[in-house]
Amino acid sequence: MPMRPLLLASLCTALAAVPVGARERSLQAGPPPRVAVLPAQDLSGGKAPLQEVDRLVLSLLSHQRVVVIPAETVLAFLDARRIRHMGGLLPADMKALRADLQADAVIAVAAELYVEEAPPRVGLAATAFSCPDGVPVGSAEVVLAGEEKPGILGLREVNDPTVLLERAAGELVQTLAAPGLVPGATWEHRRPRGELRPAVASAAPDLELPERRPLRLAVLPFENRSELQSAGEIVAWQVLRALTGRPGLQVLDPGTLRASLLENRVIQDWGLSLPQADALRMGIDADFLLTGRVVQFADRGPDSTPEVAFSLRVLDVRARRAVWSSFAGNRGDDGVVLFDAGRYRCAHALSRDMAEATVAAFLRDLQGLERKPR
Repeated sequence: MPMRPLLLASLCTALAAVPVGARERSLQAGPPPRVAVLPAQDLSGGKAPLQEVDRLVLSLLSHQRVVVIPAETVLAFLDARRIRHMGGLLPADMKALRADLQADAVIAVAAELYVEEAPPRVGLAATAFSCPDGVPVGSAEVVLAGEEKPGILGLREVNDPTVLLERAAGELVQTLAAPGLVPGATWEHRRPRGELRPAVASAAPDLELPERRPLRLAVLPFENRSELQSAGEIVAWQVLRALTGRPGLQVLDPGTLRASLLENRVIQDWGLSLPQADALRMGIDADFLLTGRVVQFADRGPDSTPEVAFSLRVLDVRARRAVWSSFAGNRGDDGVVLFDAGRYRCAHALSRDMAEATVAAFLRDLQGLERKPR
C-alpha cells in the first residue's frame, strides 16, 4: 500500500505547524528524547494493515523533535527477549530497553478500528511511556469516518481507506508529539458534552484520600460482554488515556500491572475479587484499582446509530472496598438536535468521549471529598 508523496509531504507540513512555543515549553532541556515504537497491535476485530500503520507512524514521528530508534533495532531487541505482547512492556524489559538502546520513551500503538468498505472508518491510538519509571507521558486517539465531514453535495466525503488511514496517522502523531513525549508534559483533555456523563454514579461518603501525591491508579482489564471481542481492552485503554496527564494523578503503566497479574495468577473472568485485589497490592504500589464491564459496543455501519454501555468500579486498595462506581449508556445521536451536527458515526469515538466524561465525573467526586490522611 504505497504512500502518495504529495500526501506525505502535506502531513509533514501539518505536523510542523504545531506551535513552537508550546512544543518548547513541554520539552525538557537537553537533547531530543530517544523513542522506541512497538509494532502496532490489532484490536479492530478485523484485519487492519498493521505494517502500513507502523510505516506511517515511524515516518511522521521522524519529523518531530524526537530521535526515533530504527524499527529493525527495536524488532531485534523484542526478538532477543522473546517479547510478543505489544500492549506495554514489563518493567524488566523497560529497563533493558533503556540500558541497551538508550531509549527515553516507548510508544505502544493500536489499530482499534479499520473498515475498508465505503464509507471507510479508521481508529488509531497510541500511548507513550517513560522508560526510566514507566509513567505515561503522552497519549492520543483518533477515530475518523469517511462520511463524517462530507461538505456541500458530499464533495469532501472520503471513500478511499488509504487516504483516511493517512489522515488518522497524521492526527495521531501530531496529538501525541505535541506534549513533548517527556515526563512532566501536559496536554489538553477532551471535554465531551453533558449527555455523555454517566447515567448513574455513586461514591462512598466516608472515603478518605491518602496523604501522598500524586495518587497512584491502576486500570485493570475490563470484562467484555459486548459484540466486539476486543471492546473490553479498548475501553480500558480509553479510561487509562483519559486519566493520563491529570494533575495530582499517576497512572501505572500496563506492563507493570500485567507483570503483577501474571505473577499472582490473577484471571479476571468475572471481575476482580477482594482476595485478588489483596494479591495485587503485594506487587504494585497503587491507591486505587479501576475495573469495569462493557455490556454493549454496537457499531453496525454508516446507516446505523452506534451504542455503547459500560460500568466502572474503583477499589480502594488499602480499605479493601469499592469506593466509586458508575454506569454509562449512550447512543451516537444523544444530544443531537439539528442536521446531525455532533452525531457520532463510530462506537469507538463514542466510547472514547464516554470514558473522558466518566473519568471527569470520578475526579469531580474526588475533589469534593475532605482530604484526610489515613
